[in-house]
Order: sequence, then structure tokens, then C-alpha cells
Amino acid sequence: MAVIVIDPGHYGAYNPGVCPGYFEGNTMLVLAKYLGAALSGMGADVKYTRTTNEQNPSLAERGGMAAGADLFISLHSDASDNASARGVTSYISVRQPETEPFATAIGEATAAAMGNQFRGIIARPSETTPGQDYYGVLRSAVAAGAKNALLLEQGFHTNMQDCAVLSDNAALQRMAGAQAKVIAEQFGLTSGSGGSTPQVFGVQYTIQPGEYLYIISQKFGIPWQAIAAANGIVSPYVVMPGQRIIIPMPTAR
Repeated sequence: MAVIVIDPGHYGAYNPGVCPGYFEGNTMLVLAKYLGAALSGMGADVKYTRTTNEQNPSLAERGGMAAGADLFISLHSDASDNASARGVTSYISVRQPETEPFATAIGEATAAAMGNQFRGIIARPSETTPGQDYYGVLRSAVAAGAKNALLLEQGFHTNMQDCAVLSDNAALQRMAGAQAKVIAEQFGLTSGSGGSTPQVFGVQYTIQPGEYLYIISQKFGIPWQAIAAANGIVSPYVVMPGQRIIIPMPTAR
């Protein structure tokens, strides 16, 4: 089973100018939970560096949670003095150049979901310690044993177009779905698979826009908790349009 550690970026990071009301950390936590829900439904063992907006672990603490992880992914939005700057950038560890194809794929998928461009791959070395990463969260994740460490800058909250996307919940769902697909392909995940997900018998169902577990449970006349358990969906029990799940059917008596 693939172990994926999702790091919901900065705590706070408010930009009151172009993107009023936008808090990077809060938005990245929403995106992280969408992504985690999709990956859990595919059988991944998903962990988060924080699960509430009140938590603010240090860079070293966040990276340290990546011990034994197949992937550590830190989610962010970017900022620039140039209001026209927009797009997605993938930062990889200087100690893991082999992650470049995967980082490119997830960066391109995210950019396509956002409707902007992929700006490329950057491996930024430390300015004081040769052979180490500039970004503390990547440095700590690699030191903790993460097999793949990635920091993803998803648009610029200083750009009006990217700001509009980052402020749109449906767009965040699209981004998470696109990222989950790339991660699934990289680590061999499939819908409904995974060591901690029980084998169940039922029907395949594609989640429609506006649906959540309770609505789906009412449609099929079974408890929403049973649907969650059948698909390995855990708190906060987020599902996304287009996600395929199993609707468990009662066994014959």
C-alpha cells in the first residue's frame, strides 16, 4: 500500500490586495482533504501534516512526518510582485533528481485543471549547505526517509485569474482529481484497491456534481457509513464529482 503524506502548505499567508479574503493555508487544507479523500478511495494510506486551520507545525515537524512515505507532497500557492505572473511550478529535492518526470506530470495536470501554464521544474539548493535543499520542508522530508518529496506551487494568489481559480471550490476539486490521477498512475493505485480497504461486492457508481455521501446513501437506501467503509473513505469524508466508488449491496439472507 502506498503511503502518501500531504502537507497543506502555509498557515495563514493572507494577501488582502488582489485576492481579498484568501488565506493560503486554509485553502491548501481544503485542497489537501479533497486530494486525500480521492487517494484514500484508491487504497492509499493517506496522512496529513495538519488537519485543522489552528494547527501550525514547524517546517521540520512537517517534513519529519514523512518517515517511510512513498510520497511527501507540500501544497502551496505562489506570490509575486508582478501581478501578471501565473502558473504552476514543481519544486523537487536536489537529492532526488529522479522525481523530475513525476513532478512534471503532476505539475502539468494541475496547470491544465487550473487553466494556466506549467512553469517547469526547480531543484533549489541551499545557499549555505552544499548538497542540501533550500526549502526546509523538503530537506526534512528527505532526511526523514520520504522516497519522493515534492513542493507544488499552484498558481499565484497575486494574480487575478489564478486567485479566482483558487477561490473556487469546484476548481479545487478539479485540481485534486487531476493530481490524484497522476499519483495513482505513479504508485499503482486503482479505485477500491488497497490493503486497508475491505473487499466488497456491489455496483460501481460515479459521483455527480453536488452529491456527497449522505445524498448518495439516500439514493441507494443504505447508510452513508457503509459506503465510506467500502471505499476506504475517512474523515472528513470528502468525495468529488467524477470519482468512482462502490455501492455495497446487502448479501442474500
